[in-house]
Amino acid sequence: MSLRACVLASGSAGNAVLVRGGQGALLVDAGLGLREMGRRLAAVECDPDELVGILLTHEHSDHVGCAPSLARRLGIPVWCSRGTAVATERYWTDVTRPVPVQAGEVFEAAGLRVETWACSHDAREPLQYGLEEGPARLAVCTDLGCVTDVVRESLQRRHLLILESNHDQGLLLKGFYPAFLKRRILGDRGHLSNQQCADVLCHVAGPELRHVILGHLSRENNRPELALEAAGRALENSAHGSIRLDCARQDQVGDWLDVFSGQTC
Repeated sequence: MSLRACVLASGSAGNAVLVRGGQGALLVDAGLGLREMGRRLAAVECDPDELVGILLTHEHSDHVGCAPSLARRLGIPVWCSRGTAVATERYWTDVTRPVPVQAGEVFEAAGLRVETWACSHDAREPLQYGLEEGPARLAVCTDLGCVTDVVRESLQRRHLLILESNHDQGLLLKGFYPAFLKRRILGDRGHLSNQQCADVLCHVAGPELRHVILGHLSRENNRPELALEAAGRALENSAHGSIRLDCARQDQVGDWLDVFSGQTC
């Protein structure tokens, strides 16, 4: 079986990406309730028993969600940084302690090669993940306040990117959010704007990249057409206009994608 990925949910109300390889499936974050997670797994024909582990990016509830209870129910490991494990201490039991990993570490899970790297976000010790099987390489990278050289390097030579395009800066500044929250979102430990996402794509797009899914779009401060326009314009200007672009949804699951080809499967 080729490496496949599907966005189950993306946004401030919950995030989860399902990755299926030849030896089972992994979740990157599990920020939904247990019942809703079960419903979405069923929608993409994934039996929970197929899950062999969960990769947590950080401790915010829209990413942790049902991870502890799902891990206990299925008896599967959860990988996260030590900082995330400490920040979520109250959720774990002696039976389901997270497996600590650190930025820069590479390990195997479900037969997949998993890379980790640090990012800038207002969490204890956030990580982002890249996953590989054979020639196929994807990265899941959201909740970024800014893009560092490490992030740029980690996102290169991927076939599929799930990348944050959280807000349109104009909509955010004109919107109803209080000033402190606007500052948090716009800061170096907040979230990427459409333009920042577009700038990243200019740097990392190359001959390997087939498909980009724009994720973690704000319902209040963004619109899919704005995110797609900014990213599409950047790719056109960098001579990579043939790369497929889509937006992940909060309210419904995405399609299964073949990672290497970027095509729906």
